[in-house]
Amino acid sequence: MQSKIGMAALAMSLALAGCGRGEGGEGGDGAVEAGSISGRGEIGNAAVAEAVASDVNTTVGSSSAAASAVQGAVPQEFVNAAAGAGAFIVESSRLAMQKQVSSGMRGYAEQMISAHGRSAAMLRTAAAGAATPVTPNGQLTPEYQAKMAFLAQRDGDRFESRFIQDHIIVHERTQQAMGNYARTGADPALKAHAAAMVPEIEGHLARARAVQAGTTTAQGRPAG
Repeated sequence: MQSKIGMAALAMSLALAGCGRGEGGEGGDGAVEAGSISGRGEIGNAAVAEAVASDVNTTVGSSSAAASAVQGAVPQEFVNAAAGAGAFIVESSRLAMQKQVSSGMRGYAEQMISAHGRSAAMLRTAAAGAATPVTPNGQLTPEYQAKMAFLAQRDGDRFESRFIQDHIIVHERTQQAMGNYARTGADPALKAHAAAMVPEIEGHLARARAVQAGTTTAQGRPAG
């Protein structure tokens, strides 16, 4: 029971594959394919997608509570959650590259795709070196599927505002979750990986906030 609860909370809290899915996915190109939105049922109604995404943001918004569950996670749960979260970062960034977005937003998206690809490889290495070796499964959770469906139906300012807002939320969760695991996690290899990812995640978060600030100024209204 506790394991199931910990896994659910962890899946919601970790937003990266060490900051990578090769967003298509945290687990590299293969994981991206596995987690790709096209492989899942599409949410055809914009209102439904928005309602689901909004509800998820509300009910899953307690990053502190979710991140605290990381310390009790078994290795497979930890790497799956990390891979799935990173997958969203990469897939949504790839979606941004297909949209008409600002140069600053495009540069940020390119950075996320590249950085999360590298961190996905680092996650796989750490997972293979765990006391009990595991393989990351970076499929998108229902939360991230809903977010992707919502973003796919938006363009222009509406896309940019939601895109960068989602990235800030996901990176904030991941920053706290990785920090918690680095301090209290059970597996040495995964603890080392989490510790190494914290400063990188902080850098991604700072970049996302800077992009949001620029977007807000350009639009003349709060992003989101």
